[in-house]
Amino acid sequence: MAEPRSATSIQTILKRIARGGTAPQFDPPRFHPFPARMPIWLAREFIENLSEPGETVLDPMVGSGTTAIAALLAGRNVIGTDIDPMALLLSRVGTTAYNAEKSARVLAEILDRAKRRLDRRLSVDGVRNNFEEDGQEFLKFWFPPRSQKELFALATEVAKIPAGKHRDLAWVVFSSLIIAKASGASYALDIARSRPHKVEDKPILNPLEGWELKSKSVLKRLPLASGPAEEVTADVHRADARKLSVPDRSVALVVTSPPYINAIDYMRTHKFSLLWMGHELSDLRDIRGTMIGTERGMYSPDSLPPKLEDRIVESIDAPTRLGVVRRYLSDMRRVLLEIHRVLKPGGAVVMALGPSVIASDKPDAGTVIGGLAESVGFLKVCSSFRPLEESRRSLPPPLAARRGNSLGLRMAGEVFLGLQKP
Repeated sequence: MAEPRSATSIQTILKRIARGGTAPQFDPPRFHPFPARMPIWLAREFIENLSEPGETVLDPMVGSGTTAIAALLAGRNVIGTDIDPMALLLSRVGTTAYNAEKSARVLAEILDRAKRRLDRRLSVDGVRNNFEEDGQEFLKFWFPPRSQKELFALATEVAKIPAGKHRDLAWVVFSSLIIAKASGASYALDIARSRPHKVEDKPILNPLEGWELKSKSVLKRLPLASGPAEEVTADVHRADARKLSVPDRSVALVVTSPPYINAIDYMRTHKFSLLWMGHELSDLRDIRGTMIGTERGMYSPDSLPPKLEDRIVESIDAPTRLGVVRRYLSDMRRVLLEIHRVLKPGGAVVMALGPSVIASDKPDAGTVIGGLAESVGFLKVCSSFRPLEESRRSLPPPLAARRGNSLGLRMAGEVFLGLQKP
């Protein structure tokens, strides 16, 4: 019996990528750093080959908005969900069209008002008194006094803008002063890689001096300067991938990249900016503890298929790691159940996965997550491994990777898993 057409298409494109048959392109610089994201051109390849114009694409773990942006550029409707406030902010801005002249004027007015606020002899103690006790200690440890005052002045003025796309844009410019690949407004080094450490003698970007430059950079790099086609829409909203607010059988294609297990701690980085936006550290810790890929373990069997539960128990000796892997797979099972619910019959799923789940030294994600998907009703079409160049990985730093660092072995590439709903 011939394979369904969509299954053949999934297999063809994944094998082509694995063989390097799809000529790699290089995305232009993004408007804000974000670790381990899929290239827009690659997401667009999946979308254009596995869906039709006007259909709806879903990314239930939308991250920085790669799938959402690619879907709009390809003429598809898109739904993107996440529980990370920074991911939602970046995805909203990335899927919104902005008038460059008007936006530049709004951003310049924020800077002018912030400068006037600083002229009122704003004190560091006065700034920190606006935060909870743990937030005060965080600011004192990570930000020099001048940064604290200037960031507070800017944040106060951004918060005065009516809620909407220009406030979102201003927060992205604000965050780019802090979360930067090179110098930023804090003592944190490597903050864009999600593993920051404190270096007090590093170059510091003074926020007021950097605002105009960052404003121009962000505006220049926005992907939808001319806007998407009028007939397609983007719906980016807060929802947990394990409990989606999406109707049954309403989505034609899912393209997503779940967090890698025990690899990238997004909230560790994002809190540097989110604290200034009004989020309390305790609330961010709560979100971090419930995110897929969290380091919190699950120490008794949950809902995994018995064969998979037996496999992880037999393969993993350390109780802590066993608990982390069990929780990750239990979370992924819930995600797959929700994707199965919202996907139309015959619809396709492409997942970009960290290569190793149970094993620590070889790619097993295609087998493990593929088997989990089959247990909830999907057809596993195929999986392929795509190596990543050392210089283009988020983690670990290149020298650590060359020394045989275990994280480097796990981050040496990614596995693309193709599924279909019968």
